[in-house]
Amino acid sequence: MNSMSNLRLFQLKNSTNKPNVDFSEWINIEFVDPFDNHRHGIRGVQIKQIMNEGLTMSSSRNLPCFCGSGKKQKFCHSDINPNSVVANYYKIVNRLNEEIKNNCQYFVCKRGCSDCCTNDFDVSINEFFTILNYLQIKCNDEQIEKICNKAKLNIASVTKDKNKVIISRCMFINERDDSCEIYEVRPIVCRKYGYYLPTQCDIINDNERAQQSLIEGSRIDAGENFRYFRSNNKIIQPVQKPLAYWFSKLENGKLSTSKMNKLYYASRNLPVSEYVQILKF
Repeated sequence: MNSMSNLRLFQLKNSTNKPNVDFSEWINIEFVDPFDNHRHGIRGVQIKQIMNEGLTMSSSRNLPCFCGSGKKQKFCHSDINPNSVVANYYKIVNRLNEEIKNNCQYFVCKRGCSDCCTNDFDVSINEFFTILNYLQIKCNDEQIEKICNKAKLNIASVTKDKNKVIISRCMFINERDDSCEIYEVRPIVCRKYGYYLPTQCDIINDNERAQQSLIEGSRIDAGENFRYFRSNNKIIQPVQKPLAYWFSKLENGKLSTSKMNKLYYASRNLPVSEYVQILKF
């Protein structure tokens, strides 16, 4: 396997996965690690908002669900606050799906193609919370515990030397048919790869029509109120880690610290502003 996965290279090169720099204003960014109190700041960078209008929604359960399914929320994601962090994931995904549908006329990347799927790309803790919530609905405690044990093995299997990093295959790839077992809630970088420039996928690059159909730059802000948050003239940004790292931190399938449990509850049940207050302290 290559020293760095295609998904990781895409994540590093794709500007929507990093703060968009605008030097017209100055602001502090504070990076927060929910597993400890260590944090550090960078001064002099403003996160530029591209598009986040409409993320705040009415809480009426009779309105269409924020995920874009067309169902009423009470018949769809009834257990999630429509103004929560996890709800924002579904709103972003819905917009990305529409953007891809309207702009990517021909594509070959689809469920079951897992050539690029490894464990080394980073995801936000909020994507981890979204996936954990999905698994707790779909799986029993024993199945989640097996996932956590697999994550710990995957983390242990990462081999480093002076010249390369050998990364294991993504822990959520089904070995029987190469399908993604969390496809409905897969990370945003996984959703974008294969539809947006740039790509290192040989299958796409060998297909002229697919290559020409790739979207050059997304107009959907996948960061504001999901990967980072504005608070008192600061940007609060949780650290990002590989997906296997987040699951390796669970003990007996459960979150191991009080703060992580509070954050997980808030990510689904409370508005973003209240989630940020827990994240900061």
